[in-house]
Amino acid sequence: MELTSPKCSIVVTGRNDNYGGNFIGRFQSFVDVLAPQILEYRPLFELVVVEWNPPVDKEKIASAVNWRGAEGKGIVRIIQVPNIIHNSLENSEKIQLFEFLGKNAGIRRSRGDFVLITNPDILFTEELIRLIAMETLEPKGFYRIDRYDFRSLRERVGNNQVNYITSAKENVFQVHIRPDNRKLSTLKISSEMVREYTRTGNWPGTVHGNDSNSTVQNPISELGDDGINGGVFSNASGDFVLTHRNNLDGVRGFPEFTDTITSLDSYLCFQLKAWGCTQYHFAPPCMILHEDHSREEFAKRPKSSDKKKMNDLIKILEGNLGPALNGENWGLARHELEEEYV
Repeated sequence: MELTSPKCSIVVTGRNDNYGGNFIGRFQSFVDVLAPQILEYRPLFELVVVEWNPPVDKEKIASAVNWRGAEGKGIVRIIQVPNIIHNSLENSEKIQLFEFLGKNAGIRRSRGDFVLITNPDILFTEELIRLIAMETLEPKGFYRIDRYDFRSLRERVGNNQVNYITSAKENVFQVHIRPDNRKLSTLKISSEMVREYTRTGNWPGTVHGNDSNSTVQNPISELGDDGINGGVFSNASGDFVLTHRNNLDGVRGFPEFTDTITSLDSYLCFQLKAWGCTQYHFAPPCMILHEDHSREEFAKRPKSSDKKKMNDLIKILEGNLGPALNGENWGLARHELEEEYV
């Protein structure tokens, strides 16, 4: 098998536990869209899947997913974090997937110069992948994007990449943006608005707001310090943070707290800002689309208070906490993890 020397590693984590309902189906949609994209730009991309604490009674992700022609190309790697490691962590009986520890394990073992951290129920538009493939990203920047949520119509679409992106856009119902003092962090979108945005390409979002008459000449813009919380754009950041691996090494990844599952993605954005990174934003037609799902199970897991989170984030920006919150062995560095190429 020919191995690639990627410029960008795409890192996700998960387990075949049906989290959110139809987890493997959503994962399959992710692969259906992403696999042709990274094959087209081979060898610029690799996909690193960290399978955390796989259920003993369920099929492994490697065989549960159809990899759409990426098999044997050296571009999809699956890293196993076994039950014995999971069970050694505090609260392992309450939290079956330590998402951000898994992502850290993938970050440390990724081979790209840049690392895109996302989730396996996200769809990337072709324009976004093409722009990343141009290799014009700033090494001392971190890149964010608005998240567009859509209601799934998979049974009516099938596996066609273009049709699925089109269907996702047509079924968007909300978008998560960078809030400021005038604007909420989640914009609700009606079906009439979707039709207008689809026709014009002027989707609502962080850069051009909710004005369908505005346009964005450059899909990448620098975000300043204006807005709330020092202007850091951390909303839905677990679904998309893109930065150079040197920055992730500098801040030592996501905080590896085991007493909460909430807001650790926000910590990373504030840590990167404190590390001296400039934040940038991708605007449409560079988009990510998120397949909506149940959060009933998520609500049962341990969470930290909003007060603690905000106190920590302000301390990070002020230089009183971090920016690196983990030790040098972050990302399970001391463990030899089993790995395979699909």
